[in-house]
This record gives sequence, structure tokens and C-alpha cells, in this order.
Amino acid sequence: MLPHHEGKKLYRDDMLKLLRDLDAKLEGMQRKVRLYGVGGTVMVLSNIRDASKDVDFIVSFNDFRALSGHIAELERLQQVRIDLFPDGDMPDYKLGEYPLHAQKAPFDFKNLELYYLDKIDFVLTKALAGRFDDVEDVLHFVSSRKEVPLDILTQRYHKIVPNPGKEAELKSKFDKFVNEVYSRLK
Repeated sequence: MLPHHEGKKLYRDDMLKLLRDLDAKLEGMQRKVRLYGVGGTVMVLSNIRDASKDVDFIVSFNDFRALSGHIAELERLQQVRIDLFPDGDMPDYKLGEYPLHAQKAPFDFKNLELYYLDKIDFVLTKALAGRFDDVEDVLHFVSSRKEVPLDILTQRYHKIVPNPGKEAELKSKFDKFVNEVYSRLK
């Protein structure tokens, strides 16, 4: 994280302003750019959590190319951190089927289409991040096992593509996370 980003919290209004500013920068594009919200971004825009330290989106590789300069400019001007994950390439794995399950977000833009990862992919990305705070995020986002059936979550886990050498680490994070979360869900 760059020093000017430390300690800055992004609230819902901040994220929406950022999206409106990005939308304006894309004026004149021949097509809409699709953004798939991940993690805290979904929670803040859904009014489940007050703030996030950054904004995270999965985008297609073509949209990544179209956005990267605008994103860098917005990060500098607004002193925020915006993470883009082209084609679902997360830090330790590739999440390939996210568009199949994503849900349209309740916001309209001229040049952007905003989606949220569905609850199962949301939980999966939190599980594979393996951070303590992610357990609490999931428990605030998901109220019962029925919302994210363990068998479907496990099926989705088996469809990710781990980066070389990350298989054992991801399996350990997933198993630990599932044990913690599912022991606390109804």
C-alpha cells in the first residue's frame, strides 16, 4: 500500500463518488465496462459494513487495459487504493467462473456495469484470503448455512486454479476458514 493510502477509510458515498468519477472518465467508450465487486467493496456498497480500506474489482483483461490509466489517476487524485484483478487473477489463485454467478448491483451508470460476486464466491474469496477479519465479515454477510451451502462452496473451491506452489497453503486456509465459519453459522 502506498503511504498516502494508509489509514484512509472509504465509506459508501466515497465509493459511489469514485464510481461516478470513473464513469465520467469513460465517456465516449463504445461499450460498457463491467466491474465485479469483491469483499469489503460489496459489503460497503450493500450497507453491511461502514467502510473499507480499499476498493476491489474483478474485470476482464480488456476492461483492465481500458481502466488502468484512469484507475491510477483516481488513486492519485482521491488518495485511495483501487485493486483490479484482471480475469479473476487474485493474488494466489484464479477465480474463473465469477461472471456466471454474479448479481447486478442496484446502481446505474452510463459507461459502467456494476456486479457483485454472489454470496458463495464472496465467501470463497474471503476464505482464501485467510485473514482473521474475514471470518467476521462473512458472519455479518451470511446468516445461515443455507445461504452458502458447504457442498456448493466446496465445489467452487475445487474450480479455482491455484498459483504454482500455493495449493497446500490455499487448502489450509480454506479448511481452517470453513471450520471456523460453519461452526458458528446456524
